Amino acid sequence: MNAFPVHFVYSHDIDKRIYGISDVDKHWSEFIYGREVWLLQTYCLLKNYLSNITLGTEPLKGAINIIHGGSLRRNTPSAGYYFVNARADYRPAYWVNFEIVQNKLQERNKAKYITHWPQPGLIRRDKNRKKVENVAFLGAIEQNVLTKYPIAEDLRTMGLNYMSWDRERWNDFSDIDILVGIRQFGSANIYPDKPPSKLINAWWAEVPLISGTDSAFSQTGIPGEDYQVVYSYNELLDTINKLQNTPDLYTKIIQNGKHKRERYSREKIIDDWIHLFEHEIFPDYFRWQSMNGFKKVYDLTTRLTMRNIQRGMYKFYSLPRG
Repeated sequence: MNAFPVHFVYSHDIDKRIYGISDVDKHWSEFIYGREVWLLQTYCLLKNYLSNITLGTEPLKGAINIIHGGSLRRNTPSAGYYFVNARADYRPAYWVNFEIVQNKLQERNKAKYITHWPQPGLIRRDKNRKKVENVAFLGAIEQNVLTKYPIAEDLRTMGLNYMSWDRERWNDFSDIDILVGIRQFGSANIYPDKPPSKLINAWWAEVPLISGTDSAFSQTGIPGEDYQVVYSYNELLDTINKLQNTPDLYTKIIQNGKHKRERYSREKIIDDWIHLFEHEIFPDYFRWQSMNGFKKVYDLTTRLTMRNIQRGMYKFYSLPRG
């Protein structure tokens, strides 16, 4: 039970159906984009666990306002308003009261990590599949490095099919035998702002993942044990060939993922959210609420200054604004 009001601020029109959703698996298509995942899905999953929780299009005075990193420019530090930024893929916002981040490398004072929700409505690989035939990429096409390579033709010579689809079927792993999630080859970019979602979803789907060097994957899994890492296109083809022709390796990756995935169940992540509120956000909100008049003025002035400096820097360097 929470003593303080928690308000999720969704900056677009809210379909009234959202308020009544209790089964996110049935309505998984409502939670495809980051803003909907962080705000709408989290609201739907926490509303039965937090007693004083609301959802709206504008922040509330005297509440803990959860906003999305992509909507920060619509808000500004104001007297009586406490903001928690769900940063997602965006840059840090130093003017907010608290941040929730999706990669452990983003953590700092008042910026705490929480695991992304596993894919709602996930359909696991068909247990009747006996062969490795289909290799797939699920995700934003623009983030798929394989669009630069003749992957379909090369897999065809190996007796395999290449499949790639965007958001409409992100939940369906039923006919996927190997999942590929590579943004870029090489080890130069560890993507410190990306979550481990592809790996966790692969564990729940019981499909082996071949990835690049995303830091979130190595924070969550063990390369070579519960997923595979490659650094080049040729190494990708070799690894696919090994998984196709080495049943013991294929089974090991899946079984290790099944053992690991329970830590990343929806129920565990609900517990993580409640722990975050009770041990981090609620105490910080109480301290903020309890500040005397001078300290509140100083705090507001500082945060306004930080916001203006940050926006000016982003504009000057042509960086995404926070």
